[in-house]
Amino acid sequence: MKRLKTWHLFALAIVLFTASFYYINIKYDRFYRVKGINNENRQLIEKYLTSSEQDYLVENQIPIAKFIKYIKYKDFKLKNYQYYNLLQDTDRYSSKKTVIQTGNAIVDALSSRYDSNFYKLAQTIIENDLEYGLIHSKDFKDENISYYGLMRPLYSAKDISYITDTATYLDDLALRNVYDDDALSFFTAVCADYKKNSLKTLMQESNDTNVELITRPAGTDLYLNSNKYIGSYVPESLVLLQDVSRLKYGMYLRYDAYHALLKLNAAIKKQSSCLVVYQAYTSYKQLAEGARGHDEFQLGLSVKFTVNNEDYKYFDKTQESQWLVKNAYKYGFVLRYPKDKVKVTKHAYDAHIYRYVGTRLAEKMYEDNLALEEIHKQMDEVNKS
Repeated sequence: MKRLKTWHLFALAIVLFTASFYYINIKYDRFYRVKGINNENRQLIEKYLTSSEQDYLVENQIPIAKFIKYIKYKDFKLKNYQYYNLLQDTDRYSSKKTVIQTGNAIVDALSSRYDSNFYKLAQTIIENDLEYGLIHSKDFKDENISYYGLMRPLYSAKDISYITDTATYLDDLALRNVYDDDALSFFTAVCADYKKNSLKTLMQESNDTNVELITRPAGTDLYLNSNKYIGSYVPESLVLLQDVSRLKYGMYLRYDAYHALLKLNAAIKKQSSCLVVYQAYTSYKQLAEGARGHDEFQLGLSVKFTVNNEDYKYFDKTQESQWLVKNAYKYGFVLRYPKDKVKVTKHAYDAHIYRYVGTRLAEKMYEDNLALEEIHKQMDEVNKS
């Protein structure tokens, strides 16, 4: 019985000691429950954080690892640590000093508009690399962030003109009764294929509602005319023509069209070595003023052929032209302006001009005797049904 009492007393002493130790730590060590606390960072906290920041740390139980790397910097503010981490995670900033200054500026800019709860908004802004625009432009509008996110990659790092350009383009689209989801779809499409300047050129024609602004100029099935406009669009992946006879050295086509042309050229060479590329990609500035933005040679998919030592205007009588009519489709090319399609294409017959559309579409157009305009009419009818 005596031993039992001694054991009880010993156990009670342990419990009381543990409780006392816990109570003392809770009462006198304010950082006891802060995750990651140790003697080294405790000293940093007491040295660099104000009393109110220390209170904020304890009340919100902020893990030490979330902010300790910034604590020694002059402008560090504990309440902004989440914004610093968002910026740091982008890998766009080379110094923590800049991260802190930028994070503070973001909070200042947003707190002037909102009392609280703007973290999610800041997250979206930072994820889309819009923080510089937010901080430096009085025209930055939160409701346009989705558009800014699409426009921003077209501009250099410190160029915030995307903000005013976005507002202008939205006004331009409003002239065409394009709003909300349709406007966002428009921006999504054009920002994928256009550059800053070519998009600006495109939008200069927005006030003419009779002209269709082409949003996807990279499609191989696209056709152009006086009512369809691509601005000063420049195709991606233009390559120099090599290993084909051409009128001059500096001629270009889009990568896919060029490699199809190489195959076509290798095939026709078995019969003739006289075929010459007379015209290929032609830039916006090289085109005649009325044709700029409306001519398919600007797409980098069109080729104009001729034959050595033959009169240009009699090209359709040559064996090379006759071979192309019968075989070009096998390599993805079609005669763009056939004699029997003048009413459809609204373009004079031209035996020289071939257009790359890809082998599948070219075969269909050849077998069904269809022009590009007729292909699009069929697609429109299918979409309506």
